[in-house]
Amino acid sequence: MVAAMFLYALHNSTGISEITLKFFEPNHGQNEGDSVHSAIGQAINRAGDLFIPSQLTPIITLARRRQPYRVYPMETQDFYDFKDVAKELKLLDVRTDNESNIPISWPNMVQWKFNKNDPTTMCFKRSHLDHDYNTLSIGKTRRKVRTDDCLTMPLKVLNELPPKLSRDKYRDLISLCNGPLPVIRGAEFVAYYVSLPH
Repeated sequence: MVAAMFLYALHNSTGISEITLKFFEPNHGQNEGDSVHSAIGQAINRAGDLFIPSQLTPIITLARRRQPYRVYPMETQDFYDFKDVAKELKLLDVRTDNESNIPISWPNMVQWKFNKNDPTTMCFKRSHLDHDYNTLSIGKTRRKVRTDDCLTMPLKVLNELPPKLSRDKYRDLISLCNGPLPVIRGAEFVAYYVSLPH
C-alpha cells in the first residue's frame, strides 16, 4: 500500500516529478533518522512533565535550534486508506520483474523509484550494491481499468472518527485526574482526558 500511496501522490502532485525511497537494512550502520530521534528524545527529557500530546509540538520544533524541525499536527481525517488504489493497480499480483522474470519479494526490496512520466513502471533494487534498477509493470494486467483512473479515484478516509479507547484504558487514564493528589491537575489537561473517545 505504500507503493500505491507514492504512485497516487506523484500522479496528483504538480511539484514532484520523482520519488525515491531507500529502505534501511536492520542492524547495518546508522541512518539520519537516528540523530533526529536522539535530538527529540533529549528535548523531551529536558522539558520535564508532559500531560497531553499537543505539548510535544513546540518541544519537537525546538529540538534543533539552528534549523527548527517543522511539525505538522494531523487529525483523524488527514489519514487516507490506499487499499482500493493498491487493489485496482493489482500491485500485489505482480510476481516477477520485467527484466529477468525472477520472482519478486516485496520485503526484500531495498530501494524504490517512481517517475511521474512513467506511471505504469516501478523501479526497484534488491540490494543497495546494485547499480541498475529492476522494473515492475503496474496496472497493465487489467484492460478495463486504466492506471490514470486508479490514480485519480477519490480516497477514503482511513477512520471517520478517532479510534476509541477501551473502557478499562479510559478509566485508568481518568483515575490519574482524580483523588486527593491527582497526577494530572490542570483543568485543560483534565478536560483533554475526559473528552477522549471511549
